[in-house]
Amino acid sequence: MPEWVSALRLLGPEFSQSEELWIAELPRERAADVMARLRGLGFGAELAVYVRPRLKRPAIRDGRTREARARRDSTPGFTNRGVRSDEEGRFSLTPEVLALRLGKRAEGHVLDLSCGIGGNAIGFARAGCRVTAVDLDGTRLAMAKHNAKLYGVADRVTFVQADARTVEVDADLAFIDPPWGGDYNKTRTTLEDLPLLADVLDRGRRPLWAKVPPSFDARTVDASAEAWFGEAAGDRHRVKFTLLRF
Repeated sequence: MPEWVSALRLLGPEFSQSEELWIAELPRERAADVMARLRGLGFGAELAVYVRPRLKRPAIRDGRTREARARRDSTPGFTNRGVRSDEEGRFSLTPEVLALRLGKRAEGHVLDLSCGIGGNAIGFARAGCRVTAVDLDGTRLAMAKHNAKLYGVADRVTFVQADARTVEVDADLAFIDPPWGGDYNKTRTTLEDLPLLADVLDRGRRPLWAKVPPSFDARTVDASAEAWFGEAAGDRHRVKFTLLRF
């Protein structure tokens, strides 16, 4: 387990570490739930899960069913009624409570290089930062403007339609949530899968925070990494994204 992932948050309080393994003695149903949660999960390499004695297929199937049902109760994106979004925005939006928490870690002027429908930009603004929000898609930028007004922070956000690779804005911090691509079930992701982030890094913009998939192999970049979990009952043990700080 990478040290930047809270193993106890991911696995549960029953687990303890023994050398490179995390071990627990669990009831059969609980073991099936943990196994279902970790299925296919990777932080650059797929996690290996061993259950002894082996679970039978009905127990495994029931665990996967419970996991799928639990994920319906996930940490919400925007909570205010009237927000504007599209399918990509709903799928990629940073949950509101996490965006605000992230914003409270920043200060000064933040440059959001791929603001989408505005989730992170609004989080930074609500935390008191001044924000320049950039996106190449005019339709999504218009949604972000509307949503910023809805949250009462439009006066703290300047919206710019531009390419994140070429925009020239001085700021205390740059933030990017690049498109993650279509395969969200990969166990290993690198900069090759996130070309927008790779291009921004090549241009030398620092300091830079990047929101990347949990599958990102943090060993491949010179940055600190931190796993961020959900807050609702259905995803409080689930890593929602990894934050890289360059």
